[in-house]
Amino acid sequence: CLGGCTGHPISPKQRETIKSDIDKICNCSARLLAKAGLLGEVEKLSCWDGRLDFNGIAVNSYYASVVADFIRHKLLDARTSFTFETVMSSPDKVDFLRKAKAQWFRTYLYFVATEDPEINISRVANRVRAGGHPVPKEKIVSRYYRSLDLLAEAVQYTDRAYIFDNSGQDRIWLAEVTDGVELEFKGEWMPHWFKTALWDKFAADEEAIQE
Repeated sequence: CLGGCTGHPISPKQRETIKSDIDKICNCSARLLAKAGLLGEVEKLSCWDGRLDFNGIAVNSYYASVVADFIRHKLLDARTSFTFETVMSSPDKVDFLRKAKAQWFRTYLYFVATEDPEINISRVANRVRAGGHPVPKEKIVSRYYRSLDLLAEAVQYTDRAYIFDNSGQDRIWLAEVTDGVELEFKGEWMPHWFKTALWDKFAADEEAIQE
């Protein structure tokens, strides 16, 4: 997805275009890279034969996020179906859904949340004990609430949105939203996070809710 199949060299013009695209994405992510002290290393990135070369740059989650964003936009431009996972704690993810809808993609959102961010903190701690990567507690909490705050807006740009609660051992399918405007409740109980993040916002329009 970076410009060619293996074994088929990219022309100088194509290589220039790809580098231009990378620069554009990096510029959009300048704040993120600057926060990590990585902005000055962007010039080291290069493309060759459909591959992105980091040229000795230590790859971390910040660069991975920027590159993933680059790939998503290239897939969007190529009108190729794809799936991606996100914490969805940043407005740019909602904006990406909006762009996809504007380009006539069918968009599906599978949103999973828990009743309390302490559950998420505990699960990250378990992951760390198993050898996984850590996340600061304050970041887990802030992402939790930002993600919920963006949910109602995000579903507006979906053909179907499926909402799940994952607080316990099993995931519970709570609701389905059709065309961003019609909510059908599927659960037997309503967790507080779902009520405040989505249900109450749809309840203002009684015709939008099916039980």
